[in-house]
Amino acid sequence: MTSEARSLIDELDAVLNKASESQHLAILPRVTDLFLDGSKSFTDEHIAVFDEVIGRLIEKTAHPALIKLSANLAAVGKAPVNVVVSLASEDDIAVSGPVLENSSALSDQALVEIAGKKAKSILLRLPDVRRSANPSPIFWSIAEIPRSHAK
Repeated sequence: MTSEARSLIDELDAVLNKASESQHLAILPRVTDLFLDGSKSFTDEHIAVFDEVIGRLIEKTAHPALIKLSANLAAVGKAPVNVVVSLASEDDIAVSGPVLENSSALSDQALVEIAGKKAKSILLRLPDVRRSANPSPIFWSIAEIPRSHAK
């Protein structure tokens, strides 16, 4: 990230630290819409800035907004990775489900880490289980799920 982007993030941090939860809630959909409108043309650096900004906003955001954010980002090819991982790590399947099921932004490593921490009902929504007739042995050893559940 450039020093200019870092400076912007630092300024936003100062403002967001003083902002109420309702202000975060008002800002999040606007920033998300801005990201969604331009996501196909953004560079990796642009996406990294959105990742930082949205990541900070969701720290003080109400649960219904996280559900909506997860649904909005789930199908975006170049979604903000840290935000997607954060959403996928949520215990509530209403938040984690959309990104677990659909996001290509989740790396295999992130999926394995999430699999090691989640309930089996959530694990069955992971792409490795849904899309493959023969998911990796590493997944099964971490998840400790009988293979018959994936079919």
